Amino acid sequence: PAAVESDGVHLGFYTCRGLLVRHERVSDLAQALGLEASTLEAALGVGAQEGPVLCGEVIPAVHYSLGGVKIDTEARVLTTTVDGGGGPVPGLYAAGEAAGGIHGRNRLAGNGLLESVVFGRIAGRGAAEAGI
Repeated sequence: PAAVESDGVHLGFYTCRGLLVRHERVSDLAQALGLEASTLEAALGVGAQEGPVLCGEVIPAVHYSLGGVKIDTEARVLTTTVDGGGGPVPGLYAAGEAAGGIHGRNRLAGNGLLESVVFGRIAGRGAAEAGI
């Protein structure tokens, strides 16, 4: 509970975006979760009247996809053949996580957004020039 009051910047950011929900007491959180207050008290190691507490739902999510279709330097989607050949698919462009990207099986943190912007702009320009 003390951490809620000591960190107003970060927790406030997540609370105002709806990623964390503030409850004034542990017992309020227990009620919101449909639990007995004593069960939550035991799990958290605090009393039912202590607070405030913040609660956030943790769910699985895709952070970044390292797969996607193969593109060229002009963001055109490429075909592939058994012999490794192939060329651009007319009128089909891709960028961001829809494209395989340049990172292979790993990427440097923060590069995903830059890659999306750069190749998104290239794809947009190519589509506009093609009259799509």
